[in-house]
Amino acid sequence: MKCADVMSTNPETCLPSESVLAALHLMRRVNVGAVPVVASRETMRAVGMVTDRDIALELGERDARPSDLRCGDVMSTPSVAVQASADLDEATIEMRERQLRRILVEDHGRLVGIISQADLAHHRPQDAAKVVEDISKAA
Repeated sequence: MKCADVMSTNPETCLPSESVLAALHLMRRVNVGAVPVVASRETMRAVGMVTDRDIALELGERDARPSDLRCGDVMSTPSVAVQASADLDEATIEMRERQLRRILVEDHGRLVGIISQADLAHHRPQDAAKVVEDISKAA
């Protein structure tokens, strides 16, 4: 099975210059806890990922308002991605080894999707359980 067969397609994105408040509104609207950050929406080159956890920790540390911070200030880098044409095993190994709850999917440097633990659970429940177990060990 290929990554393209499992991924959620056309993910919503943020730009590094956009406010964290805009990212939070987007997360709420599409019911996700993470949003890829792209250099531009034309190239769709991923430069990082903003998660609700990243935002909460940064706001608490800085005692700031979400409208005062930019996505580029709080995003996790570097972005970790697999190719859409890669075997799903590659994504599963990357997620497990890097302790990721989700991984970006690219096609020749262009963001085309995301594979999450939920996607693994749907297509390969045995892999999802191992990824969750490995991530939990780090906590």
